[in-house]
Amino acid sequence: MPTLNQLIPNIPLTNISVQFKNPGYLADQIAPTIPVVYESAPYYTYDYSRFDVPDAKRAPTADYARVEYKVDKSSTYTCEEYGLEQLIDDRQRKNTPAPLDADVDTTEIVTDMLLNNVENAVSTPLTALATYAATNKKDYSALPAAQWNAGATSTPLEDVTITGREAIRSLTGLYPNTLILGATVLAVLRQHPQIKEMVKYSQLGIVTEELLAKFFGVERVLVGLSMRNTAKEGQTVTLGDNWGKHAVLAYVNPRPAIKQPSLMYTFQSQPRKVYKYREDKKNSDCIRVSQILDPRIVAAACGYLFYSVVA
Repeated sequence: MPTLNQLIPNIPLTNISVQFKNPGYLADQIAPTIPVVYESAPYYTYDYSRFDVPDAKRAPTADYARVEYKVDKSSTYTCEEYGLEQLIDDRQRKNTPAPLDADVDTTEIVTDMLLNNVENAVSTPLTALATYAATNKKDYSALPAAQWNAGATSTPLEDVTITGREAIRSLTGLYPNTLILGATVLAVLRQHPQIKEMVKYSQLGIVTEELLAKFFGVERVLVGLSMRNTAKEGQTVTLGDNWGKHAVLAYVNPRPAIKQPSLMYTFQSQPRKVYKYREDKKNSDCIRVSQILDPRIVAAACGYLFYSVVA
């Protein structure tokens, strides 16, 4: 087994890895990437001083009023390596018929597994009740009449445009620009009486994500289509949605940068790379896909969770 410094990224396969994209993955769109030099370091959080209105009037020869603001650096990101690899035996390669390509197929499959890991690292905290303050979440699991599949007794438009939207604005001064829906939630909304009533007045006549964005007052509606196997190894495959039966209203900064608020960022010290090396002892080539990052919620006030919003 070669050492890490002997491994050289395989550029053609890295390009395949970077380009391969399951359309159901949302991680890159919800947790924009912030390149970092160090794998772990503090990041800074400013207080709400910019919202203050101190008395700024000054009489001639009088002293100027002095103000202060605080910067908290107690939060720390810690990047971890996400990496997987698979062997391609020489016999497997020899018996792989065209148009199949053992290197390409292996790279794509391993990359998909890695992307699912990152998607899970983003979706899990974003759909957890513990992430949000009491003002920024609603648990529908014990409120069946309010769940969006309950029809006329539920009010998804008011829930999002009034309750969720105003909760975020009241804590941040920002309006949410993104609504994230689990696949099942989208299916329910398309049949909801409130939505169907509004569709009557649109020219499309069908409920698209673009139309839902207009109804809910956001720039975009993102639907989590990716799934993961929830069964234990060796058991029958059981697929479950990464985004569950939840909805998340969020402000996602369109221009991620230092000092710019956003619900979540991905601190990344190494972009995704593909390595290929030889294991003569096993008569095999090994393809490894790896990246080093930390998807982290940096401003929970920029999000509102509708938990178990459909049954």
